[in-house]
Amino acid sequence: MTNKKHDPRVELLRLADFLVEDIWDINDETLLAEAIEENIDVDNVVSQTRELISNAIEKSGKRRMSAAKDGVQRLRQSPSEAIKAFPFERKHEIIRQVYDQQAGDLTVAARKEDELSESDIDSVLEAMIELGVIDSDGEIL
Repeated sequence: MTNKKHDPRVELLRLADFLVEDIWDINDETLLAEAIEENIDVDNVVSQTRELISNAIEKSGKRRMSAAKDGVQRLRQSPSEAIKAFPFERKHEIIRQVYDQQAGDLTVAARKEDELSESDIDSVLEAMIELGVIDSDGEIL
């Protein structure tokens, strides 16, 4: 005897898979004959099914369009927007890391980062992104 716990959801999914496979295995003529035998309005079922599929396609298209619009909006934002949202200390840390690695190549403003306002630091970080020194996550490239 095993101690495996049976998840009822897994069992239901297996049953659903079995039923779907069983339906897919029925040929069209057999399915149509069974529907007629049970007095099912086949034309109505076909119409409802087409409507369901059409609605699903439309909803899917709207979701994809919305996701695409969100993606375009993110692309339109400057890469520096993300870094500007960092806490003040994190911004200082990024500048210090760059300074430690590339001290001779930095401007005087960047080297005196503890005397800069947050707006000045944002400008330095934006310049570093544009120059390819760091990425929009503050990682040194």
